[in-house]
Amino acid sequence: MSSNALQILCMPCLEAFGLTLESESNESAALRFLKNDGTSIVVQARCNQNGTIQDFVLKATPFSIHRQSSAMTAVENLLAKNDHHIVVPARRLTASGKDIHIATGFSGAEKTVWSVTTFEANAPSFDWLQSPPPWTDSHSYSAGNLLARTHAATRSVKTRLLDLGCEIETSIASSVPQLLLDACADAGSKYLARIGLESLEHQRLLAILRKAAAEIEDGIHAKALKAEEVVVHGDFQPGNILYRNGNACGLIDWDYTRLDNPLMDLAYGLLMYAGNLSSQEPAPFDTNLSCKFLQGYVDQIAEVGHEPVCLPDCYFTPSARDNRVFSNYMKLSAALIMLWSLSVHGQKHSCGIAVGRRTLQLLQEL
Repeated sequence: MSSNALQILCMPCLEAFGLTLESESNESAALRFLKNDGTSIVVQARCNQNGTIQDFVLKATPFSIHRQSSAMTAVENLLAKNDHHIVVPARRLTASGKDIHIATGFSGAEKTVWSVTTFEANAPSFDWLQSPPPWTDSHSYSAGNLLARTHAATRSVKTRLLDLGCEIETSIASSVPQLLLDACADAGSKYLARIGLESLEHQRLLAILRKAAAEIEDGIHAKALKAEEVVVHGDFQPGNILYRNGNACGLIDWDYTRLDNPLMDLAYGLLMYAGNLSSQEPAPFDTNLSCKFLQGYVDQIAEVGHEPVCLPDCYFTPSARDNRVFSNYMKLSAALIMLWSLSVHGQKHSCGIAVGRRTLQLLQEL
């Protein structure tokens, strides 16, 4: 896309958020792509705001992906208002002061959701192909800390959402096996064979996931299910976390937010921070990074007194307190990651095969 076309694409978003491109910069310096993968477009924009030059990140996602855009917007607005910008520190209100998303169009999409956040220079970026991961012990620890603060903050948000009558999804645990079954059907036998998933293994995998979902849904693990339901982020991974001075300072892209057990966010976050799932190294995870992530979570919840009923150890096995509780959440979280590798975008991505193989390995070991 030419710089002129990029500017035309971004202008409605800039205007809605009250931003003006820095005129002294040439077009290529004022606007540049950070991501354009066919699913979403992310652009860095250098803007002049009241005489101050600042970089912002503009993200455009097809509206169809946001099945519950109003709920996502409500969650971000409430968190920013009630939590003093701790969890969503960089998001901006539009010029109207009411919404943080606007609808325009790009690439033939009927509607597009735009959002704007503050650009953080030198922050570690998430890249499936980058190995070893760019995040350090400090990044991992502060991410776990941020997740615990997020769960604490969303307890009050949950009440407000219900008071507002906002439609928000609930736990997707019971639907994960069917989602994976549908994805496997769409992926085709050749792709499944490339990630090492034969027909018998496919059926065994679905049986494992159905059992895990049923045990969570039916309340076999009663103590875990009594843990207070919160508004979970749903996609807690390094690419959705903003860093400042090496510390996680904010959480963006609440596309998959829902009411769920906080253990689902924790299990997913542990997998995503434990190492690069596309790595070809024999050891699938960096247990040091996972320990740091988990320690950050535990240290923060100790301050507020909301410790989950069960926690894993850092080698991805359930703790002795509840033998299979966290294992089930880990299985479902790994399946959600595998769904990406089976998607049309995942199949086209150069690392989709590696991610599929690694998550399949994990699902078979849990």
